[in-house]
Amino acid sequence: ESSIDMIVAFNPDGSLSQYNQAFAVEFGLEFGEEAEKYHYDNFVSTAAEAQRVRNSILENMSFSGETMGKRLNGETFPMYLTVAMLKDDQDENFGVMAVGRDITEAKMAQEELEASEMRYRSILENANDAIFTLDDKGFFTYTNPSFNELLGYSEIELSKRTVHDVIQDLPRRGRAWIKALEGSGEELEFVSAQGKVLTMLGGST
Repeated sequence: ESSIDMIVAFNPDGSLSQYNQAFAVEFGLEFGEEAEKYHYDNFVSTAAEAQRVRNSILENMSFSGETMGKRLNGETFPMYLTVAMLKDDQDENFGVMAVGRDITEAKMAQEELEASEMRYRSILENANDAIFTLDDKGFFTYTNPSFNELLGYSEIELSKRTVHDVIQDLPRRGRAWIKALEGSGEELEFVSAQGKVLTMLGGST
């Protein structure tokens, strides 16, 4: 009863058997009301989704993943659900037990993160400045279109080069090159794919 997760059990015919307070609050039941008048299908958004979960339980004796719940007032919400079939000593099925959690806020946060990533990628892709990222070995992990156009490198060519091949006079010992790149308003000499040296003003972090 103290669990913040919804905990519920269903009979073999799919009728509701037992449930905790969190389940009652989430789905809009009056706690303690007659359980068996409700069916498993009442709590899943669509018949197709209910069948998908049911098929997994029949095939694997369990289900674990995202699905859409449905409250008694008709509202739907995303939830993470784990369901296990209950077996007795004679290996007979006497129902299923499920533990679920409303993941609406987590889904909203994920969608906002994805939207934010798309906005930043759009800024990078359309910037006039040459923008790039490097791993700790000095290999290029991202270059924007302006970088590729200005310096004439293709992705395949850059995959074979490190920052030492593109920026002149960087120290090669250990990770000293990282400190040499840090700062803003620094002039650095870049070597294009055609061998032309370009003096560029910029910064890195």
